[in-house]
Amino acid sequence: MSQPFQVPEGYGFVKIWVKNEGKQRMTISLSKDSPTGELIPDSIISIGGGSSWSIYKTTPWEPGNYYVNFTSGGSPLKGITVARVGARLAELNS
Repeated sequence: MSQPFQVPEGYGFVKIWVKNEGKQRMTISLSKDSPTGELIPDSIISIGGGSSWSIYKTTPWEPGNYYVNFTSGGSPLKGITVARVGARLAELNS
């Protein structure tokens, strides 16, 4: 399962937050251009059921289409994800 989000020109700062509301582990990755596209470095992580995870970088991302990808080894996926973009890093913490 994948959820797309866009980074518009001038809004290169990104924060992704994921809450795994299932009981099984969930593996998360971020990719560019398609769910099977170029992986974002250091974006592959596994979180347990009931856990949350977030990532944001202090350098801007290139404009374009990105995807948050989820797998759980065949178990049903259940949870919430939010992608926030901003023109400045400070906007991600407000």
